[in-house]
Amino acid sequence: MKRAFIIFFFLIILIIIFSFNVFAKFVRVTSDFANIRLIPDTESIVIGQAIKNDIFEYEGQENDWIKINMFSEDHYYIHHSLVKVINYAISVPFSNDICQSLMKILDEIKNKSQLEADNKFPLTNSENVGKNNDYQKLLFDRYILEAFHEYNLQPVVYQIAIARCMEGPQSKIGQRPTGSREEAMQTFLKLTEETKKKIFIELLKCEDWGDMEAMQYYFPGCENCTNFIVADIEKYIEESNKLIDSCKEIVMKKYNITVNDMLKIVVEGLDKQWEKPEVLPMPDCCE
Repeated sequence: MKRAFIIFFFLIILIIIFSFNVFAKFVRVTSDFANIRLIPDTESIVIGQAIKNDIFEYEGQENDWIKINMFSEDHYYIHHSLVKVINYAISVPFSNDICQSLMKILDEIKNKSQLEADNKFPLTNSENVGKNNDYQKLLFDRYILEAFHEYNLQPVVYQIAIARCMEGPQSKIGQRPTGSREEAMQTFLKLTEETKKKIFIELLKCEDWGDMEAMQYYFPGCENCTNFIVADIEKYIEESNKLIDSCKEIVMKKYNITVNDMLKIVVEGLDKQWEKPEVLPMPDCCE
């Protein structure tokens, strides 16, 4: 299902000044090529191949393996001999000019990953749900990495790039606030943790609600649900995204917050493991 890819708003906020100036811990590839593996083992599946100077978010180390965060928020591994861990500021440029083509290729990748996963692990068999989801994310990470190499983009800018592209050409996400942006920052700082927890829950509910409403809209009664999802996947995703975006706009207006504030709240909620709303039950035939 599409909810395997509801990742756009589970973002890491990177602070930039006319580019992405990031202060955190990252991994830079130092060899010409480096295999990214599913588990920390040289015999493990290779989910993709990084190239020299690729930068990823650092997640930790397990023996001789460096754990990195990928586009789907899943974690994979690169051997420590092929990378260098850095914990100082890095500057990673990104231009809004490529947004239209980038978002188009990302949609194609999501669809491609889902269709391939559905072919390999058909959802008509309820035992395939977990395998289908895992395989979708693996393919998604593999194809996004290839696309970022084609666009000469650093993997580490993925999440903030998506946020900027979704906000539009005038986006200031990630840039140093000035004027009204400073005022917006002050508004955000005044939010209590209790209020942010409420916003966090409402935003997650938007994701689930939009997904379910889109499914019911295109599959009333859920007749032959799995086949319909494959046949109408583009309509399904379009309707779901539209509903989710409209829901989140209502939340932002309700609490007078910006897109950037929204992203920060989601990141904080995930990091602190705030309570999440119960997931809406899917129709039996769609499980």
